Amino acid sequence: MSQRWELTDIEFRVLWQRFVGTDLPRPLTFQTTTRLHEDYEAEKYQVWQRLQHTADPALRSVFDVLERPEAYVRLRGWKDDERDNAEYWLKARAARAGANGYLIYQLPGETPTHSGGYVVVDVGPYGLADAIVDLMPAAGAGRGGIIPLVTDTGRDDHQRPTSMFFEEADTSIVQRSTEFLNRRAERTGTINILQNQSMFGSRGMHRDILVWRDLADDGRYVIGLPNENPVATPMSRSDLVDAVNASIERMMSRVESHWEANA
Repeated sequence: MSQRWELTDIEFRVLWQRFVGTDLPRPLTFQTTTRLHEDYEAEKYQVWQRLQHTADPALRSVFDVLERPEAYVRLRGWKDDERDNAEYWLKARAARAGANGYLIYQLPGETPTHSGGYVVVDVGPYGLADAIVDLMPAAGAGRGGIIPLVTDTGRDDHQRPTSMFFEEADTSIVQRSTEFLNRRAERTGTINILQNQSMFGSRGMHRDILVWRDLADDGRYVIGLPNENPVATPMSRSDLVDAVNASIERMMSRVESHWEANA
């Protein structure tokens, strides 16, 4: 059975600050409900005094993987027409380094920026994609087929089609794209898959972005970015897991080919 740790919002904030010393890893957020700064500092001190005797020592190495992975995944999700409702927000991070892989996800709090606590799970190096997708709402693949997305309908004169056939085809594509983008989504979000180590520094690090939209009475569509000609592709749960896994493996291949062992 996978090892699992459950932490309150203040416990995670204190441990992260003590073990790592930086802001919380994106996309996680923390906002205290304690009004006065002096009271907040006193609360953190008291929590740290307790955690020094009760916290699992393994969390230090877990946090190190979450902060300094070789590759990692960030999940965010929300409901378009209820962006202020914390219950619909998804915030999670899954990270892989060597033979280790961990997932951390945020429980909903009073507002989208507050936290109701955090859960950390040992998912192993090959469990990141499944763990991330399992946090998302259940949804089948969209039924509308692959939909080309038009982000700029403006044309120069020399770009105008010379045939009525192509003009009608272009109009159909624009119309279908517009209808898709204007349809109400039950849930929306992003999955970012990122490389975190490169001998070339930040300019050598790559990122894939998967935008997901769950349409009412239809299903899930995923848009892969960056892409000069983006399309919305229907994806089942297994399709999305495969897409995330493929992206993670690309990032790991880049790490292995670009990272210097002695760096």
